[in-house]
Amino acid sequence: MSTLLREQPAVEQLVPSAPPGPEPRKPIDLLLPAEGALAILAFAAAAEGVAGSVADAHWQPGLDWLPVLVGLAVLLGYLFTRTHRTHWAYHAAGITAGLLVAVRLLGGGFLSPKLSWQDQVYSVLARLSDWVSGSLNGQVVQDDLLIGLAVACFIFVWTYLSYLLALRAHMPWLAAGLLGAVLFANVLFKSSSGGGWLVLWAAGSLVLILRINVFRRETLYRNLAFAHWRRGTELALAGGMLMAALAALVFAFAPPVPFNERLNELYDKLNGPLGQARRAYDQFGVPKDYLSSQLRVDSFQPQLRFLGPFRPGTDLVMKVKSDRSRYQQGVVFDRYEHTGWTNTQFDRFDSGNSGFQTSIALTLTSRDRSRTQVTEDIIQVMPKGALLFAAPLPVGTSLRLKGDGLGDLRAMEIIQPNQEYTATSLESTATAEELASAQGPVPDSVRANFTQLPADLPSRIKDLALQQTAGAPTSFDKATALESFIRTYKYDTEVPPPPPDRDAVDWFLFDLRRGYSDYTSSAMAVMLRAIGIPSRVVAGYAPGRLDPTDGTFHVTEQQTHTWTQAYFPGYGWIDFEPTPDNPAFPRAHLPRPIGAASEASPTTQPSATATAGPGSAAGPALSNAGAARPGSGQHAPWLWLLLLAVLLTLAWLLYSRMRGTPGVRLAYARVALLGALTGHRQHRWQTPSEYGRLLQLKRGFDPSATDTITSLYSADRYSAQPLDDRGNRRAWTAWNYLRGRFLRPWQR
Repeated sequence: MSTLLREQPAVEQLVPSAPPGPEPRKPIDLLLPAEGALAILAFAAAAEGVAGSVADAHWQPGLDWLPVLVGLAVLLGYLFTRTHRTHWAYHAAGITAGLLVAVRLLGGGFLSPKLSWQDQVYSVLARLSDWVSGSLNGQVVQDDLLIGLAVACFIFVWTYLSYLLALRAHMPWLAAGLLGAVLFANVLFKSSSGGGWLVLWAAGSLVLILRINVFRRETLYRNLAFAHWRRGTELALAGGMLMAALAALVFAFAPPVPFNERLNELYDKLNGPLGQARRAYDQFGVPKDYLSSQLRVDSFQPQLRFLGPFRPGTDLVMKVKSDRSRYQQGVVFDRYEHTGWTNTQFDRFDSGNSGFQTSIALTLTSRDRSRTQVTEDIIQVMPKGALLFAAPLPVGTSLRLKGDGLGDLRAMEIIQPNQEYTATSLESTATAEELASAQGPVPDSVRANFTQLPADLPSRIKDLALQQTAGAPTSFDKATALESFIRTYKYDTEVPPPPPDRDAVDWFLFDLRRGYSDYTSSAMAVMLRAIGIPSRVVAGYAPGRLDPTDGTFHVTEQQTHTWTQAYFPGYGWIDFEPTPDNPAFPRAHLPRPIGAASEASPTTQPSATATAGPGSAAGPALSNAGAARPGSGQHAPWLWLLLLAVLLTLAWLLYSRMRGTPGVRLAYARVALLGALTGHRQHRWQTPSEYGRLLQLKRGFDPSATDTITSLYSADRYSAQPLDDRGNRRAWTAWNYLRGRFLRPWQR
């Protein structure tokens, strides 16, 4: 017999525990389902992520109550799934109750508050009957209440059915996928409604899947009378929670990854039916309280007015042949009034010759430092009169031109559909360090035209700009600070028009606190002008998407966009992106000398007397550090310290759960865990000895040590008497030997 099986000197007395019997249930267990409270909380987190995302999209008025409605769906699902029998009448009653609550919550925003809930239900049914009758007669009847109620009822029923799949049918993958389908479809149309809601859904889904799978495993072990199934449950939960936390944090803080061609093809395939659903929704769900003149659409005129909801079409407007996708500059605005911007040179062009001879190329841009020439071939599928588009900053095209001295290019003749031309631009390659060191006088024409502001501009706009740029030493640092600050405002295309007696930028910064590119770019330009930095607003198109069929970048009406340009002496007009729906313009950095001390980037500290800010009526208590968004790659140090603390805590919990009283049962549990980690878990039809021989054959476990552990475990489990101290010591000695041989494979 191997020396491994010799009796070792007693080091400590091991008292074998008796086989665990059925434990009495605690009072709290009677209130919880068999799957545990963690499963309910995880599902609720995933469902609330979906509800919060849809509510943030502002598809219809009244949907702010969606998180409450989803919480009710989870509560009703919990109440009606605690028994082992399926009572379909209970589920029908739960869905009916949820629909009545949805009518009550949404009806408060459309119906008279004096109506009782019965009268509200009757009123909704009457409006539904009118809508059906009108639709059958070929009439398009737009009813905000019915559309909002349909969305709310769909989310409620979808959540309730997903709960049944997760907690009744124990199909967590399918339940998480159904919730995720709604969430990703919503984010596809309103990308700003993702962010933290995506992270909440991902974390809840991972924990839900983990807990349900652990429940199914512990049910199996309990039926097989496996002694240490509770310790195995704790071990699996600790390890799974660690992986779920890592996955959620990576999902939240991972840098943005550009789409590749295959992802673009997948997006195009998905966008077909989703686009049809969006158009059908727009047909029936457009609110009636906005006139056509109050909607922001794809248009390029001498005036850029502040309007209400931004609802561009989806048609293709141009194709760009280039080495990469770029912004396409159209109209430049120089004069700001309370209601919008104006291009003062729109009708006073400087006549030029054909080729690349325009006033802007001759006077300013051609003398700017750190610029490289970019040439693109552009096919205007849907021309905008004689207006030509080019990458910033345009200096000419292959057509005969007129220029206005601001940066606009127009052909001498009207552009025809699908007409192609070549556009040349001088793209800035200046690094952040070069722009921060820009010095010198600003040309008089630039200072006179691009620092103008209304005399009665509210003073608190300048106060806010000074507060957010406090501590920024250079003009570039101030511009970057303002860009980061405005990017913290919520992106929303469904905003009302500004009040007629208010300055639109003031209203956006201090009251609305959300909006799209017209508002964010204007806010940055006005705040830059308020502190003496020349700036302007540019209207054009955001970067298009690569079409693999023809190799060009397709730009649609949905890419209609405005952004901000600031002037720096010696380097000219530099682009900034204050709209959070698009990534900021990349800035190159000069390499640091080896051994040079790193310098902290300047940050702005909030004032104690803040007056306004996004998401808070108290004031803009936001600094540059708070401007980081999920996926931006810029995070405060305390976030990494918190992540490290969470990982250390979970690692300690995982290690502590692997410990136990040395003996045959713990030794066999570790052998089974080691086998599962190497790809061979024990099946229910395998005896311990059969499982041990499988590990010897497939994974090279030591035969002597493995046979010792499995034989002693079988004796302890199936014998009427528990194993004595000598047997427990032999099993534990065998495990230590097996562990050493497995961790040192060269000794095999």
